Amino acid sequence: MTDDTGGHSMRRSTARVWFVLVFPFLLLAAAAGGGQTVYSAGWYFNKGISHACYWKGAVRVELAGDGAHSAGAQSIFVSGSTVYTAGYYNDGTREIPCYWTGAVKTDLAGAGKGNGRATSITVVGSTIYTAGYSSDGSKETPCFWTGTTRTDLPVATGGGGEALSISVVGSVVYAAGYSASPQGKAPCFWTGTKQTELARNTQVPGNGAANAIFVANGKVYAAGYVADVNKDTPCYWVDGKRTDLADKAKGPESFNGYATGLFVSKGAVYVAGYTQKTVVKDSDPVYAACYWMGTKKVELAGDGKHKGSAYGIFVSGSAVYAAGFSSNGTREIPCYWLGAKRTDLKGSTDDDAEVDSIFVK
Repeated sequence: MTDDTGGHSMRRSTARVWFVLVFPFLLLAAAAGGGQTVYSAGWYFNKGISHACYWKGAVRVELAGDGAHSAGAQSIFVSGSTVYTAGYYNDGTREIPCYWTGAVKTDLAGAGKGNGRATSITVVGSTIYTAGYSSDGSKETPCFWTGTTRTDLPVATGGGGEALSISVVGSVVYAAGYSASPQGKAPCFWTGTKQTELARNTQVPGNGAANAIFVANGKVYAAGYVADVNKDTPCYWVDGKRTDLADKAKGPESFNGYATGLFVSKGAVYVAGYTQKTVVKDSDPVYAACYWMGTKKVELAGDGKHKGSAYGIFVSGSAVYAAGFSSNGTREIPCYWLGAKRTDLKGSTDDDAEVDSIFVK
């Protein structure tokens, strides 16, 4: 099964990358309660190409690619007064992983002439860490960058993979993602370059991915999904032990969904994502944005008729922020939620836009 919700989705998978020093990354910016600011990162389509950007409050800041081809921002982090975003841009021949410090772009080394993306970013002291993947043209290799120095991460022999989220504690780098092989796509995380596979379903195809990682109190938390032959199930893992997220009383269709963002506060696990809302024969299902506190699901407001997704989550005190998009049936509108209340952001006038990450400061 796939995680595609249709439209112009920029994501290669349901990754909503997180990282940790004290807090993970993604942002959305708008004045929030308690004098805080919401920062968000994402993209919008205009004249046939996507444009990378972030929002500080309701103000959109453009992030330069090559000026002629698509670009996207997939993760955001704020340190002091400096905003860091990670993503990619297309130079007309391939996608190049990069990060922006403010609006200044820095390219990241890939493995060859294939595509690459930076999917997650965090900053520790003066060091910038990003996670992502690069390709030699035949397969994708998960990796992280310390500054601009790339470290490739091991995968199954002959396989590929992607690192979708990063967390740094002390000098130890943690990354989450998946490792692909002929036997399927396995959710995993890496501690440095040591890979730990996460529990998934044993039925073929048995695919899965860890889309977010958070390290707190000596424990490694990850969130993502696992698949069997019938459905994709959102879940999270704590030190490898998996907890599935779904309402079994509503039937098997309610299992279809994805966990894309993760935050841990005072021992409580918060997960952002989306779940299947309707089943339409011979048509794409409609997905609804939500988050879970533990295993309790909170639905996030859309227009009540069309799809939506939450990709990032951030907790500040008792306030829960999530970010993603809500469709009005014509286009996807970038937004964030404070609790269940939605705030729309400036996107495109005639095409799709999304927020892929949120950070509150």
